[in-house]
Amino acid sequence: VRAKAALEAKDHAKLCDLMDENFKTRRDLYGDACLGQKNLRMIEICQKHKAAAKFPGSGGAVLGLCRPIGGATGGMSKADLLQPVREALEA
Repeated sequence: VRAKAALEAKDHAKLCDLMDENFKTRRDLYGDACLGQKNLRMIEICQKHKAAAKFPGSGGAVLGLCRPIGGATGGMSKADLLQPVREALEA
């Protein structure tokens, strides 16, 4: 319900916060051992690059959402800003 409201309001920052909350709740409920180190590493990579992240299912993949860009980006496009995340996740 809250995510739907954030989408409808085009409040991308709120949606990112809700995704992070969803992951935290899942981690608190199941624990790191259940989630697995490889899955947690994908989340950590996204978080390191300031993206919200959660598992879209039972693991093995993450759903990441870039936070709204505030301020100057040094002339870099959104695609350029995401390249380090892509490379880290593919490694």
